[in-house]
Amino acid sequence: MSVESPYCPMVPAAIAFLVSADAKDAAELAAPLEASGFRVRVSKDFTQLREAIREHTPDIMLVHSKKAFGAELALYTSLKAILENKFVPLVVIAETCSEEEEAMALSAGVDEVLIRPYHPLVLSARLHSLLRIKALHDELVDANARLQQISRVDPGTGLYNRRHFFERLEEEFERVKRHRDYLAVMMMDVDHFKEVNDTHGHLFGDFVLRRLAAVLQNTSRRIDIVARYGGEEFAFILPATTIWAGASLAERIRRTVADTVFEDGEAKMKITVSLGVAEVQQGLATSVDNLVMYADKALLKAKSLGRNRLAVYGVYDRKAPIFEDDPTASTAP
Repeated sequence: MSVESPYCPMVPAAIAFLVSADAKDAAELAAPLEASGFRVRVSKDFTQLREAIREHTPDIMLVHSKKAFGAELALYTSLKAILENKFVPLVVIAETCSEEEEAMALSAGVDEVLIRPYHPLVLSARLHSLLRIKALHDELVDANARLQQISRVDPGTGLYNRRHFFERLEEEFERVKRHRDYLAVMMMDVDHFKEVNDTHGHLFGDFVLRRLAAVLQNTSRRIDIVARYGGEEFAFILPATTIWAGASLAERIRRTVADTVFEDGEAKMKITVSLGVAEVQQGLATSVDNLVMYADKALLKAKSLGRNRLAVYGVYDRKAPIFEDDPTASTAP
């Protein structure tokens, strides 16, 4: 085994950002790194390194310094804030280092301290150990992200689930209280969904819910939050939306669903939906539960008056105007 070219069982082409103010030192430091399989990018100071990190995230950072611990070290440890939740090991390569300085550097956020001169095999082993830790950290972050996604998504439709709906609604409600903005909630129920299952079976019913979820996402706005509330009931958070803007969106959804043919193999049918809309200011809602309850009351009113329509909940008369196929012919109960 060659000392100059140590064997390195590492991830191919790992990227190392090296900081050294002296060009000769930088070349000497980069040589064993490149021999170990790293792609080395050299910066002469902190400013250049920070800009390089903004362009690309390295696998490891190495800072050459006379001492292991100094005032400038805080600048480099602060880079972890730019990297957010990404773990990039920080290594200090020092010309001299006391035990106290090494301890202070490690306590300040440095992951490894190397003192020159060092053997290339030791350099390779230390850096690969840090890369293994980084790989485990990255796997854990990815796994947590997947778990978070699973915890807030309804598996049957791919929409957000009820839990996430209420979490986001609480956030939006707090925002509205601070800024006195509009916020509407819309509840939607598939009319006579039991007939879908009874006619074509539950597998087709599952298909209808998935297809309906896609229709709702395509018909709603980018700022809206669409969730499966439970069974064949869906809920919408409509930020910065007045009661009548919410009613307009509800009517567009109602018409789109009514015009959609749900077809899977030989099974084919149309469905209709009923919707209820409530808004914070219009309904004088004092809590998230109030707002959802008002939207649900409007939904129940729409269903009680024949379904395939929408109703809005108003603060003054506490009644819900109904929109049918011809909105100009709407009546108030």
